[in-house]
Amino acid sequence: MTTETKNLDKLVLVNLDIDIWSGQAKLQASDLKRISVEDLPPESLASLGSKRLCNKEHLKVFSKLKTRAIRAVTDHGRPFLGGYAYPVNRMVELEGRLITIEQEYLDAKRQFLNRYDEAVEDWIRENPEYAEAIRAGALTRAEVGERLNFGFQMINIQPAQSEEANARLKQSVQGVGDALVDEIAARANEFFEKYLVGAEHVSTQTQRTLKNMRDKVSGMAFLNGNLLPMEQLLDEMLRGYASHQGQKHVTGEEFNRILAATLILSDRHKLDRYTSGELSLEKLLNSMSGTKPEEEPSETPAEADATPSQPAAPESNPAGEEEGDDYFF
Repeated sequence: MTTETKNLDKLVLVNLDIDIWSGQAKLQASDLKRISVEDLPPESLASLGSKRLCNKEHLKVFSKLKTRAIRAVTDHGRPFLGGYAYPVNRMVELEGRLITIEQEYLDAKRQFLNRYDEAVEDWIRENPEYAEAIRAGALTRAEVGERLNFGFQMINIQPAQSEEANARLKQSVQGVGDALVDEIAARANEFFEKYLVGAEHVSTQTQRTLKNMRDKVSGMAFLNGNLLPMEQLLDEMLRGYASHQGQKHVTGEEFNRILAATLILSDRHKLDRYTSGELSLEKLLNSMSGTKPEEEPSETPAEADATPSQPAAPESNPAGEEEGDDYFF
């Protein structure tokens, strides 16, 4: 079993099964009889192939609840096999959040169905010239109820006893890890652009953003070799906030460390170098401050007199070797 698949017991597959009625019905030919192009119904009532049966405002609550459910899963999970890969050690917490959202969805469904007939009549009063078409297409309350559903499942992931199946699963798991690295890098770049560019301090209130990123990485760090170093960098940044607890801003050396860590997190090339050990946080901080890690001791006058005078040899710079790293661009 490969590294990518041997730790699958640390993940569950979360499937969201959420249906939202569109509030529309199929537009029939009879709905458009004796209607000229100039008299076509407005877009608020009909679109190509469909007609609206009630005001769409009544259905917005269901879309909002679906968005909340997706956000609850993606806070620490990633799309995977048609659902979401989610850390098993956070499963109980997620389950509680989804049950709460499910209950709100069912309450909203019950309230909407109780006034569904009234909503259709209100819509007819707003569009009296199309009353016949609206009534002809109106669904029954039971039919609408079948189109409004909320459910979820949490499933253990077990590879099948097949080389082909395992190879395909390995590829999918690798995709989750790669996508998470890209996500964290993009969020780090957004953090840099929003809070750090041109700044000399950062608000301590921004640590919640970094903590959310760290928590998401920590639950799936085994999926990609870059994720553990990312978690370490985020921990380093959070320590800077901890040292300024009770203050409004992180300043000074800790701010510089947050800036340097963000520059590494937001750049895949720098991150690869950091992971391999070629680049360190201290090296980047030294580069940013313009100091050298080690300074050569200067010669004393006596040493200078004792040294034979020789023409200075030009410094060599092998082809392809960079004179210095530009860490900002």
